[in-house]
Amino acid sequence: MLRFLGTLDPPIAKFPHCLMRSTRGNLETALAHVADTPLWYGAGPLWSYLDRAPDLLADLNRRYPDEDALDDFLATPEASRLWLLPEMQEILKDNIGRYDDNFSFAYPASTPPQILQRVPLKSHTVYHPNGEIHYYSYPSKELYMTESAPKWIEEIGWAYIPFGCEVNYAIFVTGHRMLGANDAVKEALLRQGERVAVLEQGAGRFDWRWL
Repeated sequence: MLRFLGTLDPPIAKFPHCLMRSTRGNLETALAHVADTPLWYGAGPLWSYLDRAPDLLADLNRRYPDEDALDDFLATPEASRLWLLPEMQEILKDNIGRYDDNFSFAYPASTPPQILQRVPLKSHTVYHPNGEIHYYSYPSKELYMTESAPKWIEEIGWAYIPFGCEVNYAIFVTGHRMLGANDAVKEALLRQGERVAVLEQGAGRFDWRWL
C-alpha cells in the first residue's frame, strides 16, 4: 500500500498517523477524538453526490439557473461549506473513499479556504467521440501526499485520506500538537477489534507495522 503514498520514503510518516479500514465507523471514531466537523475535498465530490440531496440541489438550481454559473460556484472553496449541512455530512460519512478512485480527503471545517488553493492539480484531457476536447484539473494525490500535506498538516490539524475503493484503507494523520488525539484513535480502534498500522523505517524503506 506504500504506492498510494506516492513514494517509498513518505514525508507524512514523520507525523502522527495510523492506517485503518476506510469505513464510516472508523471515520467517526477518528472524528470523535478531534472534536471537529469534516469537509470533503476532491475531484468533484459535490457534483457526484448532490443528486442524493434533492432539496439542496433544487435550492442551488434556483440560485444558479445558469449551469455554467453553478459549475463556477461549485469549484470555489466557499462551496465546500455545503458539506456542513446535515444531509451532506451523512453523505460524506457514508461514501468518502468507498466507491470511487478519485483522490479525496476529509479535513477540518475550521481550515481557512485559501489553504485548499495550495493543493496541487494535474491536468487531464478527454477526447469525446463527437470531436469535442475537454480539459479537467484534478487534485494530485502524489503531490499532495509527498509535498502539500507534510507542509501544512500542522496548520490544519488533521486529515483523513482514503486510498480509494481499490484498497479499502485510509490514513489518519495529525500535526504533532495533536499526537494525543492520534494515539487515542489508535487505542479506540484496537479496542473495537480493528486492524491498525503505522509506518516504520526498515532496511532502506518504510513499511507498515500492524499494532
